Amino acid sequence: MLVEQLLESVSRADAESLRSLSDESITIHTARGDLVGPDAAAEWVSKRFDHLDRRYRLIDLDPTESGVKVLAALEYVWRESGEVADTTEVEIAVGLRDGSISSWRVLEDQA
Repeated sequence: MLVEQLLESVSRADAESLRSLSDESITIHTARGDLVGPDAAAEWVSKRFDHLDRRYRLIDLDPTESGVKVLAALEYVWRESGEVADTTEVEIAVGLRDGSISSWRVLEDQA
């Protein structure tokens, strides 16, 4: 499924995979502003912490008019040991258009 591929791409910080899933006008909504287009999305997903990886694990999907609302476990994992440092549930609005990802927004009112 497309959303599962998206979460895997973001978890692996895989810019090329995210680019292949993205609509030409994909918008990544962040606290610092909106990033528009596959190149901006690829750059965003490539950013990593020094010692931690973020990993998204799908919990549930809820269809919406423009895509899906994703409930996921966001895990921060120590890169060296593979141990989970922290886990929290997050809700993400994922826009879908013509078989591609059109947007990503972490929702403020988390589960």
